[in-house]
Amino acid sequence: MSHLNALSTSQKYSLWNRAIAEYFFSNNSNEQEIYLTISPKSLAAAFAKIQVIPLSPEEAEQDFVDVVSSAYRHRVLSHSAGFRVLHGDDENGFPKYIAFLALCVLAAYRMHSDEEVSTRAYYPRLAELIGCKIVRNFPEGFDTDEFEKLWKLLKKWLHQKKSLLLAMPEVNTVKKYISFPLTHVPLRQVDIEKLPNFFAWAGYTPGQIAPINKLEGDILRWGNCYFTLTGKKALADKRLRAVIAQVNNELELWDGAINDSYGRRSASVEILLDIVRRQPQFSFLPRCPNSFPSFFNSEELCLESSGEGWYNPISLGEKKGRDLYEGFSWSTKSNNIQFVLQRGGCSAIALAPSSDYTGFVSRHSLPSGIACNVLVHEDVAKNAREYFEEISSRSSNPIHDKRLPDGWCLFRDIKAEKFIANIPSGLESLYVESAVDIVLSGGLRLGKKSAWLLGAPPRLMITGLQEGQQPKIDGIPITIAEDGTLVDLSHLMHPGVHRIEVGSVCKNIEIVEPEINFDRERQNFYRTSVTGSHVALPPGNWTIIGANPGEVTQAAIYESQQGIIVKSSFQAVWAIEFGSGTGARVVCLTKSPPRPRTLKFSTAKTQIPSEIERWTSLVYNAAIRRPKLASIYDEEKASNLQVAWKGYMQAAREIKRQQKRRYKR
Repeated sequence: MSHLNALSTSQKYSLWNRAIAEYFFSNNSNEQEIYLTISPKSLAAAFAKIQVIPLSPEEAEQDFVDVVSSAYRHRVLSHSAGFRVLHGDDENGFPKYIAFLALCVLAAYRMHSDEEVSTRAYYPRLAELIGCKIVRNFPEGFDTDEFEKLWKLLKKWLHQKKSLLLAMPEVNTVKKYISFPLTHVPLRQVDIEKLPNFFAWAGYTPGQIAPINKLEGDILRWGNCYFTLTGKKALADKRLRAVIAQVNNELELWDGAINDSYGRRSASVEILLDIVRRQPQFSFLPRCPNSFPSFFNSEELCLESSGEGWYNPISLGEKKGRDLYEGFSWSTKSNNIQFVLQRGGCSAIALAPSSDYTGFVSRHSLPSGIACNVLVHEDVAKNAREYFEEISSRSSNPIHDKRLPDGWCLFRDIKAEKFIANIPSGLESLYVESAVDIVLSGGLRLGKKSAWLLGAPPRLMITGLQEGQQPKIDGIPITIAEDGTLVDLSHLMHPGVHRIEVGSVCKNIEIVEPEINFDRERQNFYRTSVTGSHVALPPGNWTIIGANPGEVTQAAIYESQQGIIVKSSFQAVWAIEFGSGTGARVVCLTKSPPRPRTLKFSTAKTQIPSEIERWTSLVYNAAIRRPKLASIYDEEKASNLQVAWKGYMQAAREIKRQQKRRYKR
C-alpha cells in the first residue's frame, strides 16, 4: 500500500468513494432494490475493482475506517456547515457522502445480533468508528436531520443517474434515523460469519451468484435453525429481501473456507477432468482460500498455490478410486492453525464446464441445458444409465477405461433437460439444477477479473435456459447451440465492456487490447541484446513470448485462412494459444530454447511492470492446462521440449511467489 500512503486524505476518500459507488451502484444490477451491504469482504472486493494491489478484508476495513473517519474529523467537524460539506459530487462524478454513509452501515453491521435495535447500541459504535466522543447521545457533529437528508439525496441521485432504486426504511418506522443504515444490514456480523457453513450445506460454490428463489428457500430452512434470534426475525418479516441481498453478496465473495468450532479451517477438494487427445485425464483440484497457506505440506502430498483460489492440480490416477468412494482428508499446520482439505465420499460426481478452468470441474448438482460429464461408481452404473435416459431423453453408455479411477466409469456429454423428483439412491448429487446461469469458460483471462484479452474471448454457455428466453450480447439476440454454447461471439471481438444477459441474469465481461509497448528505459535491469524475428504460424489467436519476462506480442502483420505472420522486436521462443475448447497449445519457435531470464525484485512494494505480469500470466495459465507441446522443427524431441517448457513454468511461478511476498510485507 506504499503508493496509497503518498495520497492525501482527500484523495484517499475520493478513492474509497469511487470504489463503493462503482461496486454497489452498477447499472448492471439484477435487483429491484439496491442494498449497501457493507462488510469487510465487500470493502475488499470494491477496492480490488479499482486497484491492482489487493487488500485482505481486514486490511480493507481498517484502511476504509481510517480514511473516512479522518475525513469526517477534518472536514465535517472543522466546518460550520457540518454534513452539508458532503453535498455535491467529487471529481469522479459521485456524491461525496457515499463513503460516509457506507461507514454508517458498517457501524450497524458491527452491532451484536442479540442487541435491541436502539440508539444506545448504534451510536456508540458509530462514534468509535469515526473516532470522536459522544455529545448528547450522538457522535460529535452528528445532525440527525442532515443525516436523513443524505440518504434521501442518495436515493434521488441513484434514480436520476442510474435508474436504480435505493432500499429505504418504511415511512413510519420507529427510531427512523438509525433505520436507514440498519435497512442495509439486517444480518449482523455474528450471523454473517456463519454463512460459510450454510454455503457448504446448500452445495454452493465460491463466487457463485445464486438464483433468488433457490437462495430464499435454502436460507429459510437453514437460517431458522442456526441464526440468532435477531437473524431469525429478519427472515420472518419484510427484511427477507435485504437478507437475501446480503447472503448473495457474501456468497459471491466467499473463498471456500469454513471455520469449525475447534478453530480448524477447512476447504473442499474438487475433481478436474481434462480431455486430452480424446482421452480423459482426472486430477484432484484442491481449493486454496485466502486464509490458507501458499504451501500445503501433509504426510500424503505437497501442494503449491496457483494464486487464483486453487492449489495446483495433482493427478488422480486409477489407484484413487476408493478415496473417491469413501472420502478423504489431508491436513497441515501453519502458524498454530490446523488446515484441512477434504472431500466426502459419494457414488456419483457431476463434472460441468467451469469459469475457473478450461476443463470440467466437480459440483453438487447437474446443471440443465449444457453438456456435462459424470463419473459414476460401478455399483450404481446401471441406475445411472436409466436416470440419464430419463432426464435427457436419449441413451447413454458408460466408458470403461484404464485411465479412470479404479471401480468407476464415465458418462460423456450428458445434457439434462428434465427434473426428476425421485432420484435413485446413490445419485442424489446428480439432481438437475434448473437455475439460469451464464458460464464463462476458457479464453485468455486476466487474473480473477472479468476481463479477457482481445482475440481470446471465453466460451459462453447458458444453463437452465427456459422456453422463450433469448440470450443477448449488448442487447443483440444470439443463437445458442445444442450443447448450450452461444454460437456467434463476433461481438466480443471488439475491446470494451460487453453485457451478456438471459432472463433476469446478466454478466459483464471486458475485452482488453494487449499492451505491446515494451518500455526499455523502465526495464533496463533485465534488458538483453535481442534481434527481431518474423514467425509464421497456423491460424489462431497466438501470443508470442521471449526468454525475458516482459517480452510479449500478439500483433499479426499478415493474416489469412492459411495462417498468420507475427513480427516481434525480440527473439521469439514460444507461441501460446488458448482455444475455445479444453487445454492450450504451446509451440517452440527455436531449435534450442534458451532458459528464461531470472528476475529478482526489490522488497519495496512497487508495482511490477504490466508486461512482466502479462508474460507471467500467459506462461502460468498455459502451464496449469497441461498444454500440447510442439515445435516448428520436426527433429525436436518431445522430452527436450518438456524440459525447456518446465523452466519457463518455474520462472513464472517464482515471479508470482515474489509478488506475493512483497505484498505481504
